[in-house]
Amino acid sequence: SSLNDYRLLIARLTLIAVMLTLSLNVVNGYMGEFSCSHPGFMALGAYAASVFTVVLFVQDNKFGAPLLPPGLGPILFPVGLILAGAVSAVGALIVAIPSFRTRGDYLAIISLAFMFIVKSLIENLEVVGGARGLGGQPDWAPLWVVFAGTILCIWTINNFVRSTMGKALNAVRDGELAADAMTVDTRRTKMVAFLFAAFWAGVAGGLFAHVLRYVNPGTFDLKMLAQSLAMVYLG
Repeated sequence: SSLNDYRLLIARLTLIAVMLTLSLNVVNGYMGEFSCSHPGFMALGAYAASVFTVVLFVQDNKFGAPLLPPGLGPILFPVGLILAGAVSAVGALIVAIPSFRTRGDYLAIISLAFMFIVKSLIENLEVVGGARGLGGQPDWAPLWVVFAGTILCIWTINNFVRSTMGKALNAVRDGELAADAMTVDTRRTKMVAFLFAAFWAGVAGGLFAHVLRYVNPGTFDLKMLAQSLAMVYLG
């Protein structure tokens, strides 16, 4: 029962699914809102990390010669993942600003629209391969890298949930008006949690792109949304 390539691939994809599910649980579980934008955040992260590694470190047909020595790539790969998370967090800001001015189910509607907008945008961006997708990512996400990323994700989310911000988040979930009355800045709390969750979804997307070494906008659709919601609510 040796660890063949298939089993290693499944193990890596499972760990990435853990990251995605935990980050979604921050919003849909601890915050008590219903967000559908996680596939969109993952797509942004996957493409941001892919462009970072392919343009800077890989000899590619589309982008040409690498801008930096390829040997630096594995060392700077974490920077690419942080960039992936940051791009997703900026995307989350676009969803969060209109959503958290309102109450009720608006987040679900706006975040679902965001997911389709991101997918459509990438499909029409010829610079990153459009609907054909983008390949040629270097193999810099072996099992130990994905495992380290997952452990860091679990530790960070666990600390976040136990922090003052996490307690404020639970107060907002249990009763927004009551939390407001107890001087909790409910809008800021929701924004921070939403951006934090999007950051980790972006990192998961960056790892996902480098595990499969190919990304396609069609991956980040309703099927992925259904999977991630099923993992949160059934898991």
